[in-house]
Amino acid sequence: MARNKMSKSKPKVNSSSRPSAPRRRRQRRGDNHVPRYMALLNDPCNADTDLQAVYPGERGFIQRFISDGTLNSVAAGTATSGVILFHPNSGGVYSSFQNDPTNGIPISLGSYILASTGFPQAPGQTFLTGSAAKIRALAACVSVLPSAVSVTNMTGEVACGVTSLDSTFGTNSVNDFFALFAARAALTKKQVDCKWYPGAFDDRYSTWNSNTSIDSSDTNVIGIAWRGYPVNAALSARLTSVVEWTPRLKSGLPPSNQVKPSIDHNNAVATLQQAKPDWWHNLGAAANYTTNFLWKHGGEKLAKFGSELASQKAAQYLIGAMEEAPLLLM
Repeated sequence: MARNKMSKSKPKVNSSSRPSAPRRRRQRRGDNHVPRYMALLNDPCNADTDLQAVYPGERGFIQRFISDGTLNSVAAGTATSGVILFHPNSGGVYSSFQNDPTNGIPISLGSYILASTGFPQAPGQTFLTGSAAKIRALAACVSVLPSAVSVTNMTGEVACGVTSLDSTFGTNSVNDFFALFAARAALTKKQVDCKWYPGAFDDRYSTWNSNTSIDSSDTNVIGIAWRGYPVNAALSARLTSVVEWTPRLKSGLPPSNQVKPSIDHNNAVATLQQAKPDWWHNLGAAANYTTNFLWKHGGEKLAKFGSELASQKAAQYLIGAMEEAPLLLM
């Protein structure tokens, strides 16, 4: 007798089934501000200051300030060298003009306290003195232009650098600052720009115009030194700073009472430095196209570079793209 065999039906396979969507990378809060902050560091004079997340802690008001002045001009008419130093995280400015670049210049923390007169003064000095309880810098720049010398009469050399506040203390000469500062070039009829970037402690507020509550070991100063310049010839200077400040008790402005998320400002700086080590000055082969590149190729991709800085592949891609930026922007 034949045995009936029951066949089991196999499940149908849907060949048109959609593949699973790739997992999207979860973007951390504040990541979208990384490329905007990098653009501000590279161009403190013009980049957008509408940032909601850079440093942690109390939210303050963010504004850009500028001040103009004249350097290398003294009554005796013998100045051929000098230095200007700017500590944007407390608003301190120091400048000295010398007839000999080997002359010792005594500098201490008190040297950076604001004076009632002086050129240039700290950016926003009048406003912040009346309104600010404390400040912290987001970006800054010192610009110097030989304005009173013809092209045929131009002599001298210039150096600029970013260094810690305490490294400027002691009795140092203009020549000592040339040894300290990383970039140098011959003086030409061209503006010299030196841009600031924050140290590890620059995310902390400092009391405005005071030598208290400042840890000088890891907060940065920008400086420009010159020597061999024609006697008593003027140098035009401009200081620019973008600062976050909180109001004084009697200013009439209420505190924000808000705490904001932050980005890793050290990673933002490190990403810029890996892309172009000389982005912070315009002496020699400086990064002329950094800001345009940041805006053209910014957004999530560049924020990812900042948050995944350990990736050599990402760093190498960014460096290569920076080199191609002039062609991309034509």
